Amino acid sequence: MIKIRKQETLFFDGDFKMLDGENDSLFFYERFKDDRRLLVVANFSEKRYVLENKFLPKNEKDILIANYSDRSKKELFSDPNIRPFESFIYLLDKEGRQNDQK
Repeated sequence: MIKIRKQETLFFDGDFKMLDGENDSLFFYERFKDDRRLLVVANFSEKRYVLENKFLPKNEKDILIANYSDRSKKELFSDPNIRPFESFIYLLDKEGRQNDQK
């Protein structure tokens, strides 16, 4: 994770937007600058969650890191289920969200 943080400037340079602030068990936000975005999802509970389509990327560019090995083979838009204690980060282009709400 430290290596990725050093390589990807969006972790410390860019705007922050919390996408679901109502759920204490799900940390879900994006960082963005110019035409690049990071989508960060972390489930801190034993429950499964389904992310709303309006928050999901429609064009995943790259998955930077995930704690479930099969997450990189899944498209988040077609499988929005977040498993217990699952965390991952996607790197997206500026068109990566279905409903761009800056």
